[in-house]
Amino acid sequence: MVIVHPMRPRIIAGIVLAVIFVIWLTSAAIALPSLIYADTLTIEYCHDTRVVCYLHWPDGNYGIIDFWYVHFGISHSRADSILIWRRIHCNYIAVI
Repeated sequence: MVIVHPMRPRIIAGIVLAVIFVIWLTSAAIALPSLIYADTLTIEYCHDTRVVCYLHWPDGNYGIIDFWYVHFGISHSRADSILIWRRIHCNYIAVI
């Protein structure tokens, strides 16, 4: 779009920093349960010792299925909403 409209004003730095901050804040909020409920387990074998990191939920359920539903739900809905917003926005600009 810069080549087509060279004199059109660009996004100001404050908006860019606000968007970056919101992205970081959202990703930190999504990762917070992993930080809170992560635990380690030491497994000793005959000649080896391994440390395994796992999520220990308070209800005892490991929540693998729930994790995948939430993960794909958030990532796909976010990507789809961005694509839909861009499609509407670009069509609006093309009409003007």
